[in-house]
Amino acid sequence: MIGGKRITCEENQAEGDEEEQTESTATLSPTTSYSADLLQRWVQIWHILGVEEVDILEIILLTVNCHLPDWRGEAVQNWSPSAPRPLRGVWEGTGAGQGQLRIRGALIPASSRNTHQLRETYAISNQQGFDERKQGAQHHLPAGAERCQRKEKVRVGIPCQEILLRGNDVSGDKQSTMLGAPLWLKKVQITTWWELLVPGSAMESESSVCIRFEHLKAPQQNVGATMTRQQTRSQLVDVLNKIQQVCEAENDPFKVTDIGYMAYINKENKLEGIITIQKRARETLEDDIAMGAMLAFHIGNNVQSVTAHSFKWCPVSGEYGQTQCGVTAITAAHPRAGRSRRKMVMGTQRAGKRTWIISAGGLETGPL
Repeated sequence: MIGGKRITCEENQAEGDEEEQTESTATLSPTTSYSADLLQRWVQIWHILGVEEVDILEIILLTVNCHLPDWRGEAVQNWSPSAPRPLRGVWEGTGAGQGQLRIRGALIPASSRNTHQLRETYAISNQQGFDERKQGAQHHLPAGAERCQRKEKVRVGIPCQEILLRGNDVSGDKQSTMLGAPLWLKKVQITTWWELLVPGSAMESESSVCIRFEHLKAPQQNVGATMTRQQTRSQLVDVLNKIQQVCEAENDPFKVTDIGYMAYINKENKLEGIITIQKRARETLEDDIAMGAMLAFHIGNNVQSVTAHSFKWCPVSGEYGQTQCGVTAITAAHPRAGRSRRKMVMGTQRAGKRTWIISAGGLETGPL
């Protein structure tokens, strides 16, 4: 009970449980930047009328089932990535800090899903960044990654008569109640997107190090990356093995299968991507994290000196001695904490700039 109201909220579950839910779970997503405010006011209206939150969730479920008669939802939950939150605040926050309205139901056909691919492309930046990528550009994505999932517009609230009659298993009492509602209440609706739940990145969670980067300046001509995705992965292996050799780490050489890499040309015509180093043996984890940190330094450092050229490599051009990219984020695995991650900070950030300003920072190693 919160403020005299019954609140239901699903806590963040283990990733393994989330994996099993994706084939039968959808979300209702906001369509505008002010949708969170609209939801708060919409819920407040129902509370004023004396309707409790569990019953509001039933109204949402009825709405979805009427709009999508070919799929049956069974339960609605306001999911939070952290502390439980009431329905009215479920959409507050941004990115990973935003909650979700999740709907569990019948199995969603495979022809409507592409979650295993999209979970990785969304991880490069976020879903909005991927959706707004430059169309027709030379992206560094695996085959099938750009296939869209089913996405439907659903107006949450009391359905109109036409949509209400389309719903499956809507009892006569429910129909009478909905049709008899006052006109002003029928007009109080929120437009949402019904779309399939996309879990977090498996590439990142199963990696020792994950690096996100972005091209600093868009090329003058409308062109994509200089290299292919396969060429970039091969060069990443070469760079990492040279770093490992210089550091005299007595571990097995990196292989192409140890490296994950995806990128796309964003709406600003810049290559934006993600690089991961797969977890290897437990004994090499800390060494591999150090190799990943030095790789990030090579990609994103802006040290201007003669010797600094030996510590630079560009994933766009594939050239040593200079880089056209900056690092936007680095995460590393916890040595003894399963798939949980820790942020690595390298350099400083300036307001309004996504990429870090990376100086020498005490990093010592030999030139490649």
